[in-house]
Amino acid sequence: MDTTGTLYSMAKFGGYMYKNGDFDGSTAAFLCDATSITVGAVFGVPPVTAFIESGAGITEGGRTGITSITTAFFFFISLFFSPIFASFPPWATGPALIVVGSMMVKSVRSINWDYVGDAIPAFLTIAVMPLSYSIAYGLIAGVGSYAAINGPVYLLEILSGGRITPDDKDLREPWITEGFTFENVLPGWIQKMVCKMRGTIYVDPLDVIEEEERLEREAALAAEHSDAKIDMGGGIHEIPKY
Repeated sequence: MDTTGTLYSMAKFGGYMYKNGDFDGSTAAFLCDATSITVGAVFGVPPVTAFIESGAGITEGGRTGITSITTAFFFFISLFFSPIFASFPPWATGPALIVVGSMMVKSVRSINWDYVGDAIPAFLTIAVMPLSYSIAYGLIAGVGSYAAINGPVYLLEILSGGRITPDDKDLREPWITEGFTFENVLPGWIQKMVCKMRGTIYVDPLDVIEEEERLEREAALAAEHSDAKIDMGGGIHEIPKY
């Protein structure tokens, strides 16, 4: 769960998250992380996994694997100077994480604070992580409280045939995001196998979402240009809309 929280938060922070809550290469990222942890445990080294400190690289503009390769290179160089680096106190490197955290916390603006079933789990997730020093415990607190609050409400709504519902039900945020389908949960290779069995052509849902977002950006840009005005020497003229 630490890896899940780290990868998805970094993807969101870097602007790689799609509407369906997924990002490119998520399956490969999880497999790589799981393999690294397993191999690291065999050799008795600290966990070789994704850490939240990756946000520092994203803050500085890192968006590709070159950032990771560069970081790995300097880690290799640091092996020869480990006694010197080990003498650095924790508060010497802490300010960098404080800056990254202050930039990441702006994501709380996207939380639905108007509905208690969404606000309390989000608050517990945020609060438990630093208090327990664990991303996993924060996620457990958030998911558990979400199920405890919204589960009975959902069951009561079903058993009553929709007659008993919260007054602020309309403020509730749907847990299935736009663009989400249950087929998207399956890895790409399983989706390809299913399409082959059905005799259909496999289309990567992320490619579809990416194309839709590209068209939306182009439409927004076109709308901005259509409302723009320019000075052609004889006064201000509006650019004709198209």
